[in-house]
Amino acid sequence: MSAWRPVEVYATFLKLRATLAKGAVVLLCPRDAVEPGGQGPLWREKVKVPVALETSAYSIVADAHVEARHTLRDLLERFLGDFLPLTDVSALWVAALGAQTHSVQRRFALVNPATIVSFAER
Repeated sequence: MSAWRPVEVYATFLKLRATLAKGAVVLLCPRDAVEPGGQGPLWREKVKVPVALETSAYSIVADAHVEARHTLRDLLERFLGDFLPLTDVSALWVAALGAQTHSVQRRFALVNPATIVSFAER
């Protein structure tokens, strides 16, 4: 399967159609509220783990959800190609030292584990 995916990117007054490499994406945040659906065929009981993540672009504080007998490290090592779902997300982006920061707070987001440079449980 190809790493290229067609996407639609929405901004305030702009709709952009683009194709981008999955590996180039750091963080995906839906603009609209997302309600957990937790009853699908792949749904499993998870344990909420408060985490702090540092990616190549963001500092993130959120809750990760891991299976009962696993750790966040297990999850990151086993499913490196899959985006990691997070809830109660607060992300801070700093372009450069002294540059203006941008923050995002969302109920749900996905982070690309390949971009995580460090993590800790809070």
